[in-house]
Amino acid sequence: MNKKSLSLLLNPIFIISLIFGIQFFVWLFFMPSISNFVGVSNKFVSYDSILKYILFFALFVTGALFGKIIVLSLSKTNVKAQTDDFNEINFYKSVAFIAFLLFLFGEVIYIRVIFYDPQIIVSSLKNGFTVLGNYTHNNTLLGLSSLNNLFLIPTIIWSYFALSKNFSKRVSRKYKNLLFALGLIIVLHGLFLAGRMFIVYYFLILFGSFIIFSDSKIRRKILKYFVIIVIILIISIFVGEYLRSGILYSKVTGNSIFSSETFNYVSNRLLLAYLSSDLNNAMIILDSKPSMQLVSTAGSIATIVKIFGINFRSYASLPLWTSMYGTVNIFGLWWWDWGWLTIFISFFCGIWIGSIYELMIANSNNISIESMLFLITYPGFFSLSRINYFGLSIYILPLLYLIVVYILKNFRNITVLDQSLAHSKYFNSYFSRIK
Repeated sequence: MNKKSLSLLLNPIFIISLIFGIQFFVWLFFMPSISNFVGVSNKFVSYDSILKYILFFALFVTGALFGKIIVLSLSKTNVKAQTDDFNEINFYKSVAFIAFLLFLFGEVIYIRVIFYDPQIIVSSLKNGFTVLGNYTHNNTLLGLSSLNNLFLIPTIIWSYFALSKNFSKRVSRKYKNLLFALGLIIVLHGLFLAGRMFIVYYFLILFGSFIIFSDSKIRRKILKYFVIIVIILIISIFVGEYLRSGILYSKVTGNSIFSSETFNYVSNRLLLAYLSSDLNNAMIILDSKPSMQLVSTAGSIATIVKIFGINFRSYASLPLWTSMYGTVNIFGLWWWDWGWLTIFISFFCGIWIGSIYELMIANSNNISIESMLFLITYPGFFSLSRINYFGLSIYILPLLYLIVVYILKNFRNITVLDQSLAHSKYFNSYFSRIK
């Protein structure tokens, strides 16, 4: 595959159109009018909702095109050289190392309650790992547990060192080992703590990094690696759902966990309770009066606002809402919070993703703030069909971290970090000697 074809696999317009198109197709033709799955609403069809959905989608795509045009017109010759300055390399190594330490700290804080009550593991084995996932999630410490979302940063930077042709095979192997170790933690978190989206984000960033940072010879194998990653993601999502709901279903019904009934239950749950319901829920909200609460569906932002005693009305209180599954396509979430202002939200969010895509293209093959900014946004192209990715800590925390990195890189001497970490005895023993 040539570079132009590969860039299509990173293009937000192509990816979002494909994902949203598949979701709409499955909802329209495969979701039954009368639900035969517990907790899933009947199919809701409203021409008013469909027209709003099409309008917001069109504005979103138009904004992305506009963002691409803006960057292309402003930076036709602004292409950075390959990152090979030793101090800058050490700077990015330090950035990854600090983020990795923060990730580990956040993960330990996240799972600390398991050590206080080990019996929760036994309960999860009997009733499904949703029990363990909910238990850890309900006992998080605001601002500390969320630090585990920073795994995106070392994943990107270590991918660069593992894939770039600028470094030796020894260095490449070292960082591949680090990526494997990090990936193992992520997979365990995803499977047993009901956080399968962690696995999805990790592999999507690996895939995006592969396209951006690897040389042309390796890129020729992209189709092979793409198929492998897709298979891994499908298996991870399916196994994760089996551990979440399949175990409980088999216990309640008396069927074997490996029976066809349990397999069909998990399959239908993924297809109807998630993929189709996400859009069906949006159609119900789009047909309702908006709450105009601005940030109630913005995940982490809403959590912070609630600290000040501000409570939000949930869209689950709508008269037409009967679903037990609360994930919703982004246009439904924006409508609930912003009403007709969603016209501007859709357009300007489109400009954002279109512009960072072009900034990344202008600096491809290179580790930079632009490429990192794009890669932390990349998983959102796949998940906006069901969540407000831009309002979650998985995006906000890495974004804030990159802002700090940008400030340090541009307004302070980077040897500050170089001396404090990159030249330390421990750091040199494993993370340095790049060249």
